[in-house]
Amino acid sequence: MPPVEEGGSRRVKKSSIAKALKSEENSKVGVCGVVPYLAVKDITNIDFQFSAVNAAIDAHYRGISTILFVSHNMLPHVLKTLEERNVPYSLDTL
Repeated sequence: MPPVEEGGSRRVKKSSIAKALKSEENSKVGVCGVVPYLAVKDITNIDFQFSAVNAAIDAHYRGISTILFVSHNMLPHVLKTLEERNVPYSLDTL
């Protein structure tokens, strides 16, 4: 999601979030950062807000699918953590 300096949650298309959520209907939802929180909070229930990447990894190890919305600034950390824990992921931009 775009950084605050580039419009943040105001630049995110809510329809893109809804489409991503619909394609992952039975997934848990997590947010990493303020921009994703603001963009997602009015669209669906957020299952993981604090330590969301670790919660998503734990869910993966238990066979639970997750969709994680990540701020631009937190993306390098999230990707590094997923790769270190050998968790497969796909990356989409909104």
